[in-house]
Amino acid sequence: MKAGNTTLNKFLKRPLKMSIPIYQRKYNWSLEECRQLFEDILSIGGDEDRKSYFIGSVVVKTESDELLDDYLELTLIDGQQRITTLTLIYCAICNYYKNIDERVCYKLYNDFLINDELEETTIKLTLTKDDDESLKYIINSIPTDKKFNLDPKKSVNIYNNYEFFRKQITDENIETVMKGLKKLVFISVVLNQNDNPQLIFESLNSTGLELNKSDLIRNYVLMGLETKDQNFLYENYWYEIEQEFKNKELFFDDFIRYYLSFESGRIPKKDDVYKEFKNHAKGFDKVEDLVKELHKYARYFGCIRFGKEEDPDLKNAFNSLYELDFNVTLPFLLSAYNDYKESLNNPEINLTREEFIKIVQYVESYCLRRAICDIPTNSMNNTFARLAKEINKKDYYNYFIAAMFGKKTYRRFPQNDEVNEKLLTQNMYSKKILKHILITIENIDGKEFVSGENSTIEHIMPQNLTKDWELELGSNYEEIHNIYLHTLGNLTLTPYNSELGDKSFHDKKTAEKGFCKSKLTLNEGLCELDKWTDKEIINRTKQLSKKIINIWKYPTKTSKVTEIINHVNETGDIKEYTLDDFEYLRNRTITRQLLDTLNIMILKLDSTVIQVINKKYISYKKNKNFVELEPLKTGLKLSLDIPFDELNDPKGLCNDVSYSGGGGTGLTRLHLQDEKEVEYVMDLIKQSYEYNFK
Repeated sequence: MKAGNTTLNKFLKRPLKMSIPIYQRKYNWSLEECRQLFEDILSIGGDEDRKSYFIGSVVVKTESDELLDDYLELTLIDGQQRITTLTLIYCAICNYYKNIDERVCYKLYNDFLINDELEETTIKLTLTKDDDESLKYIINSIPTDKKFNLDPKKSVNIYNNYEFFRKQITDENIETVMKGLKKLVFISVVLNQNDNPQLIFESLNSTGLELNKSDLIRNYVLMGLETKDQNFLYENYWYEIEQEFKNKELFFDDFIRYYLSFESGRIPKKDDVYKEFKNHAKGFDKVEDLVKELHKYARYFGCIRFGKEEDPDLKNAFNSLYELDFNVTLPFLLSAYNDYKESLNNPEINLTREEFIKIVQYVESYCLRRAICDIPTNSMNNTFARLAKEINKKDYYNYFIAAMFGKKTYRRFPQNDEVNEKLLTQNMYSKKILKHILITIENIDGKEFVSGENSTIEHIMPQNLTKDWELELGSNYEEIHNIYLHTLGNLTLTPYNSELGDKSFHDKKTAEKGFCKSKLTLNEGLCELDKWTDKEIINRTKQLSKKIINIWKYPTKTSKVTEIINHVNETGDIKEYTLDDFEYLRNRTITRQLLDTLNIMILKLDSTVIQVINKKYISYKKNKNFVELEPLKTGLKLSLDIPFDELNDPKGLCNDVSYSGGGGTGLTRLHLQDEKEVEYVMDLIKQSYEYNFK
């Protein structure tokens, strides 16, 4: 690596071919940054005492360790935002001189924008994708009579900033601008093949915009690769990732956080995302495998969050969930969506389309019911980050339901009674979910589609009580107003909120655009009522509550779900193990023979004794364990749930482990390695059984 000072003009006048690597972010300087740079140029240009103005560093990579000035082809590692902006300023200057002095125009054009000394005339700066197309259009339009008519949609910042500089350059300031540009200096840092551009890139504190996570991650993934590999991964994967987040770039950082979270079971802090991504990337043998996975999950993110799902029923389920802005659910849904797609070809994953749609709906129900019941949301990050790890994929749907039933206290799935009771007095007007609830109820029951754009929330009993309302509510009108004003029963939808206002209940019903003329089913019953008091509000709340718990359902605990819950509670493990999961039981080993013999004898102790196969051991129990067997290479290790002092063991096979720990619930331990000892060991097991149950 070599570094040295150089001026902007000296740098650009060289016959350079500067290219922006495909892994770099797009040109994204705003008008604010451009305005500040232009003002700095004017300021330094007008200051006769200042001989130079430092604009930071520019890092380039060459194929050798020679000086920068001796080489034509450069890869611009850092500084592209400033170099691109200064190139646009020179474009604007050339455009200014075009109609005033063509000789000056073409000299500047040849010096700073193109290479006309090479065998083939080329533009000095090559940007990425749409940016490059737009910059080439601008530069190529300067020496022609063609009217400048760039499509701003192709590269908004290139277009806007060029237009800004064209308008800023005038007869009064052109000489000052030219003087200012001559004074711009920067540090040129030249890397060779042996330097690590990623480490240098991360350590630089340039004067440009701070890089966001998507910039850092893209650079980290692609920067260290050969150019052909960069091009392949960018064209086939990364460009499509960028397209998923086009005009939604701020979501990319969230996407990476959620992607990392279902892998680790926790959501990383925003400041730690880049560091954790680098750790995650180390788990891939090939960069292409990592990029492929990011590409896959980026598509899933687009289907879930941006409405790109092609299945209409699944799309509706996703859209309904994210109208409520429940982004916290994304870690689980990204994982579940992947499992749903994988299940089509993987027999180890059992998740049908209908089951997945139900899962999405239950996720929405879980979030919405918790919001109604004012359960703190700070636990939901971890709930959804860990949820995928609580599911056995061989029976996905039932394990999901079992996991939801397993949420207790502040993680709970509110039941119907809790929702109904809370809604009676809950302030729903302050909740973001209110409009979604009312619109959903209306669109399920009504004949005409209602959207958020054509309706507003209306208080039937108004927020400001008039004398008519005080009389209607009775002597305790203040109490009724305070308790029930913002409750569900007093809220409805109308396109005519301003017309109804604080009118009396009778006038709200009979007005030209009142409730009696409303086409909404939400308002049908209002016309039949003579008055509107706390009694009517409570009755309407109860009616709407029934609709809510019917739309946003509480899951059903089937016998299968109960069985799974019991299994998880007993074993602490979501997987249902078999004897074949144990290495030393898969064949007719001595260990398997000993187990098969003991199994028959233990189960004969009592018809209610059951065998439970856990991850590390096999237990026998009634309402609790009395013996646990751990398969070893040369036999069985037994843990008996009986104190050592209570056991009659004349052969002295047992050891007291009540103070030593070492796993298992047993207090006494022994090893069985010989079939000749089975009868004796069975007597010890029987003693443990009788100690616990007789």
